[in-house]
Amino acid sequence: MKIAALYDIHGNLPALNALLEELKEVQPDLIVVGGDIVSGPMPGQTLERLFQLGDQVRSIRGNGDREVVMAFDGQPLNPAMPEEVREVTHWVAGQLTRSQRDFLAVLPEQLVLQVEGLGIHFRFSISSSHKSHSFSFRILSKSRAMYDTAVIVC
Repeated sequence: MKIAALYDIHGNLPALNALLEELKEVQPDLIVVGGDIVSGPMPGQTLERLFQLGDQVRSIRGNGDREVVMAFDGQPLNPAMPEEVREVTHWVAGQLTRSQRDFLAVLPEQLVLQVEGLGIHFRFSISSSHKSHSFSFRILSKSRAMYDTAVIVC
């Protein structure tokens, strides 16, 4: 099974499209989008492009996505957030439709995938306490086939 993990798209549709074009050569079975999907110049269009990929994509919610949902809902943002980031967050929230907001709101903060037959678990998450991304896998049983499994982390 081939899994591509894309983190921090930040509403950059041209970069996403370029990366998806490159992934055509790899032909991943699954694309994991690791949060911070929308906080950038083309938030709604970026989500719509990911929606076009259907079941090939699984997503987790990043802190930027969470903050955009809060802004959309009129909830107060973290008072420690710099004013320029607050303004961008409100602008991004204003670019989204209700259904796009709802999609972001229900995303999990981590995703665990098991590769059937190989005994491998992959965990994708964002560690908000360290503001870093986490990708780990655990081999549950020894299998020669695991060496045929490709994982691409971008």
